[in-house]
Amino acid sequence: MSRASPAFGGGIAVGSEDRVSLGARAVYFTDLEAIHSLEISVFLRFYILCAFAPGGLFAQINTGAVIFAREKAVALPSDAGSFLACLAAGWCFLLGSTERFYIEPVIRTGYPYYIGGRVSSGVRF
Repeated sequence: MSRASPAFGGGIAVGSEDRVSLGARAVYFTDLEAIHSLEISVFLRFYILCAFAPGGLFAQINTGAVIFAREKAVALPSDAGSFLACLAAGWCFLLGSTERFYIEPVIRTGYPYYIGGRVSSGVRF
């Protein structure tokens, strides 16, 4: 969430598994300027090129909230925050013969940031 340096973090996402997916995610980030942020959002994802199993090109809409802290961990209640609105596009690469594991590079644009990117990995249950 920085203007001058990349942010790094981790989190969790839980969603349905179909051509159209609905879910929620919580991600904690920190950057090289010591700005900490916590994003809490819901998402709606559309797999564009797949007929059955999720994978391949997708478009996603996120909305929720993000809270910030400078030079300390985010605590609730927070001193600073904003609503979150995002449009994203990415590709879900399914790995292995069971296709339970995946890697997703994503680009996104929205508010309170201009543009961003991420690489996520995970496992489907």
